[in-house]
Amino acid sequence: MRTKTLLITAALGAAGVASAIAQVYSVNAVGYVNLTARAGFNLWNNPLDAKADNTVAKLLPGLPEGSIVYTYDGANFKLNTWELDEWSFPNDTLVPGQGFFLRLPPVLPTPRSPSSVK
Repeated sequence: MRTKTLLITAALGAAGVASAIAQVYSVNAVGYVNLTARAGFNLWNNPLDAKADNTVAKLLPGLPEGSIVYTYDGANFKLNTWELDEWSFPNDTLVPGQGFFLRLPPVLPTPRSPSSVK
């Protein structure tokens, strides 16, 4: 009976140690968020504070041509469009916690020549 209890305790202890080792927490939190957006409207917010530079240009660089950020000022929506590799209002700020809509254009299929289609 004692052997059985000892073996069960050892197995549970080993399982606890294995699960504790699998959970890795970084002491050096860098402060970034990976988000995935789809074509159409996406409801996002700015979860982090970039201190001096919470501008649209800094937080959302390199989006597809025709992307639009919609912010709300309490009365109206303001549109900020990504065209020709820049924002129409690059200095608009997205303060931490501020929600906004991000509209991405539809993804168009890559054109193929008839010889590459099989």
